[in-house]
Amino acid sequence: MPIPEHARVEPVVKPTFFGHYWLTGTPLLQSNKAVCIDYSAGNGGPLVAYRFDGEQDLSPDHFVSVT
Repeated sequence: MPIPEHARVEPVVKPTFFGHYWLTGTPLLQSNKAVCIDYSAGNGGPLVAYRFDGEQDLSPDHFVSVT
C-alpha cells in the first residue's frame, strides 16, 4: 500500500534503513536513499542485511541474505 502524500517525508538526504514490513521476493531498494531490510525472516523468509560503506546513494549490489 503506498504511503499517502501527507505522511511522506521528503526529500530524504541521508540513506535510511527500515523494517517491520515483511516484504517478500528479491530484496530491492525503495529508492536510492531508502531500503527495507525486513524480508520475513521470522516467518520463513531470508535474513536480509545491507552492507553500508558510507555511500550516499544506495546500491542493490550491497544486499546480503541467508535463508
